[in-house]
Amino acid sequence: MKRLLSIIMALALALTMCFSQSVVYGAEKTTDNDFVALKVFYKDKLVKEMTLYDLEELEEAEGSVIRSYSGYNRNVTYKGKELKDLHGPTIQGILAEAGIDVTALKSTDIIEINGYDQYGYKFQIGQLFKTRYYYPKAADEDYQIGAPVKPETMEGAVEVPAILALDCREEEDEDKRIDRLVFGQEYPNEQNYTLFTKYMVDYKYRNLNGTRISEIRVKPAKATKWSNVTSPTYKNKAKVPIGSQINFKTKYKPPQDVAWIVYTTDGTTPDVSSSKYNYSRWGDNRPVEINKLGKMTVKVKTIGVGKSDSSVMTLNYTVIVGKPANFSAKSTNYDEVTLSWDSNKYITGYEVYQLVGKKYQLIDTVIPENGEALPDKHEYTVKDLKTGTACKFKVRAFVTEGEKTTYSAYTAIKSVTPAVLAPEIEDIYQEEEGDGTAMLQWSVIEGADGYEVQRSLYKSKKFAKVLTTEGNEEIFASNTGLKTGKTYYYKVRAYRLVDGKKKYGSYSIVNSIKIN
Repeated sequence: MKRLLSIIMALALALTMCFSQSVVYGAEKTTDNDFVALKVFYKDKLVKEMTLYDLEELEEAEGSVIRSYSGYNRNVTYKGKELKDLHGPTIQGILAEAGIDVTALKSTDIIEINGYDQYGYKFQIGQLFKTRYYYPKAADEDYQIGAPVKPETMEGAVEVPAILALDCREEEDEDKRIDRLVFGQEYPNEQNYTLFTKYMVDYKYRNLNGTRISEIRVKPAKATKWSNVTSPTYKNKAKVPIGSQINFKTKYKPPQDVAWIVYTTDGTTPDVSSSKYNYSRWGDNRPVEINKLGKMTVKVKTIGVGKSDSSVMTLNYTVIVGKPANFSAKSTNYDEVTLSWDSNKYITGYEVYQLVGKKYQLIDTVIPENGEALPDKHEYTVKDLKTGTACKFKVRAFVTEGEKTTYSAYTAIKSVTPAVLAPEIEDIYQEEEGDGTAMLQWSVIEGADGYEVQRSLYKSKKFAKVLTTEGNEEIFASNTGLKTGKTYYYKVRAYRLVDGKKKYGSYSIVNSIKIN
């Protein structure tokens, strides 16, 4: 029994040694690790140079812990990132080796971490070294704009420190080593992945010519804040139509500044977990959508790395049903007109009114079918109208919530007169040279009782009637007595007989012919 136990213990020790060697370099100094990889500065003074060997030794001294990290990139729709089985010294341990005690620094002091390519980011000490986590389930999420974090995503969170990950590989190229700064998330949808500074160790060229060295710079700094959010689309205490979008501005310079505008619509103070107005430091703004009637409090501020949060801007709104915007009316046939207005998905429906006698009467209620939203620009056609008689219309919107229906104000009244449409001159030609005759042919117009042809020697003035046709079957005519070498311009309009009178439509586009 003792012999069996000894064998098991020996195997366990061997396996432990194999595992350790498979994920850690080992603190053996060789030509592969005996080169300066990192410089640490305090108050712009070089206080420590560390070789790759030094970094490996520090990692071993800290226990050679294997860790995983979660993160999100700066896309509008962003898939979770997960970096597994990382190892390397902690940033706090590196600073301690350089004689810098993080606990003695102010939370607003600055730590700047740059790769050997001189690209990197600035953090406040309190931002980088606050309690951060690896969320194992975050990588399975695909967050959409404004989507809340699912409670189960928070499960299994593991506290992790900021480290310089050695032998780190890109997902796209497992053979490519890119040692980098990595740190945990404060919240599962925090967009931290882009801030993982790359190229922290020049493993390939081993600091050729002494120039390819990463840096950590620590500087005491006065507390500075991100600029306050300004210029909301609707000012405080405004009445805001449901479906409206609120935009903001703040002073930051992408891509070097890493900042977000975050907001809430329930009156709570926004933080890193809140909805984001800008999903990437290159802009890509997503306005706040107002989607519920009644009182609403929007709170908004700027957050980011390298500076403290801005002050909170509070906007107290009363959300109303706004009257349909961009209401218009036009004739679309001899007996019909088309009304149009801007719609939005939060409106339940619209009521269309027409002046009948001296009163406006409800002629229809427009409600989306099957629960689908109307198009952004909705059109509604009124038929069986009298050609040449002016009609007046107005529209209002309504929102139904439970048993309560709330109406908007009416749009401005639009007056429109149904008329026959304008024909198109399809051809204009001479049958024979020298005959002084122009032949015209145009399109048939529904509801027309005849056509009028006008002519001029000018393209846009001094037109006069030269002939009239009756009926809607003959859609061509000849114009005689024209002079050779002259250019003549023509336009045509249709008419419809109403109570014995001609009611004309619009003219066609002008066409021309030169007589040979």
